Amino acid sequence: MASGQPFTSREQAHITRYAYKRSWGHLAKDLAELYPDDNNGYRSGESISRWYRNQERRKTEREKGNKVMILIEKGTFDLVKTLGYRKEDIDGILYMHLLEIVDHAGVLLAESQ
Repeated sequence: MASGQPFTSREQAHITRYAYKRSWGHLAKDLAELYPDDNNGYRSGESISRWYRNQERRKTEREKGNKVMILIEKGTFDLVKTLGYRKEDIDGILYMHLLEIVDHAGVLLAESQ
């Protein structure tokens, strides 16, 4: 981490809540503005990305064998990079958006009954 300070529990909660919904750079600005006492007013998108992927990696290690390979269009990959994400982030982005679709579909089903 550029600031050399570990993420506080409230920073971690914010990152976890908004990971893949906002870019790492946007989250860095959020943390600097929301919790300047925790980070001297600075966090880097790279440190946030690294911390979050480490958390995901630990979770994945606990759930070994739950990965499959998929192919994606190059345009999709280019868009991911343009938004400031990496190929390692695609799984999380897809998962978060699929959860939103399922949640929305559940609301629609409940409303139609």
